[in-house]
Amino acid sequence: MSPLPNKGNVKPAKVLVLHSGGIDSTACLAYHLNRGAQVRALFIDFGQLAARQEAKASRRVCRHYNVPLDTLRYSNHETKFKDGLILGRNAFFLFAALTYLPSRSGLICYGAHAGTGYYDCSPQFVRSTRRIIQAYSQGAVDLSVPFLKFSKRQVVEYGRAAGAPLAATYSCERGGAKPCRHCATCRALQQIGFNASA
Repeated sequence: MSPLPNKGNVKPAKVLVLHSGGIDSTACLAYHLNRGAQVRALFIDFGQLAARQEAKASRRVCRHYNVPLDTLRYSNHETKFKDGLILGRNAFFLFAALTYLPSRSGLICYGAHAGTGYYDCSPQFVRSTRRIIQAYSQGAVDLSVPFLKFSKRQVVEYGRAAGAPLAATYSCERGGAKPCRHCATCRALQQIGFNASA
């Protein structure tokens, strides 16, 4: 079993969790709710193939937790995003969340974890983005990336230990009613033996 992030003596905070409907962002909800935070969730529809299924999963998870869920939609009719790496996605999400943040203070949380190879899941990206967000907000807003050093397997283990509704999540990049089993996300989950119904 992977170690659970320590609650420590951190005071309850206002947290906006970027929620994709997937495992990592659902674990982020569980993490901050278990710490007594005031949590809202934000789903961003930017034209991804899986937007419809992800949005449905996000609603299921947020209903489970009774967490308010808001949706932002980005329309670009000239760009048709496919599965795989989307350059700038997490940076776009984080700065969109900063402009949206209702209280203009608190934490913006996203579910980056180790082992992806993506720059926007790296400690370097988090450090750089954190500096910009703190500068914009004069220190009133910070990033929360509780699973940055966790493997995917450890995130799943944390979610299960925390009682997160992992069976309600959706984690396929191609957006079909059932996981395609071929995209990068599906393959990563197969490698760790994850089954949403388990």
